[in-house]
Amino acid sequence: GDGNINQAAGELCDDGNVEEGDGCSSTCQPHKVVFTTTTIYNGNLGGLDGADAKCQARAQAAGLPGTYRAWISDATGSPSTRFTQSTIPYVRRDGKLVANNWADLIDGNIVTKIDLSELKTFPGYDDNACGNLKGLTLTDTATDGTLYNALGSCNNWTSSAANMPTGGGHFSAINNNWSAFVCIYNCSWKEALYCFQQ
Repeated sequence: GDGNINQAAGELCDDGNVEEGDGCSSTCQPHKVVFTTTTIYNGNLGGLDGADAKCQARAQAAGLPGTYRAWISDATGSPSTRFTQSTIPYVRRDGKLVANNWADLIDGNIVTKIDLSELKTFPGYDDNACGNLKGLTLTDTATDGTLYNALGSCNNWTSSAANMPTGGGHFSAINNNWSAFVCIYNCSWKEALYCFQQ
């Protein structure tokens, strides 16, 4: 944590602190940060760029360095086409492992729930329940990082219409429900976003 990379000691990064979940671990190993937003949003995100901007704003509010993108898909793109496919681990803000790398992230299961926000708190969620579940996320993304359903992305994330369907994951799941449709809900509902450091 002295800001100098000591390769002889096995350090691959050193960001001058010993915090976890900020891009460089307390043992000076690099990782990609993943969080679920404290802020909740309806389906009118301003497209994929708007969703990314929301993730970037939340990361900056938490003092996190780097570029962040939303785990979200529509007809114009998806994490499989938009993300840097990391060869290093993805971790939560507390340093707990989510996946060992991109291949591990998209294999259908994750190691740890992404139920921690950018501020190291419980993520935001509204009072709407779907199948008795709260804590939903806007994704329209299959667990392999591709678009789940072309009709489920709130008109390419530009609509908050109550009669328009969308869906996503559940931030307390570690099976495919972490990303893929837990159930179908309305674009007017406000839910959190998953944000991934690139």
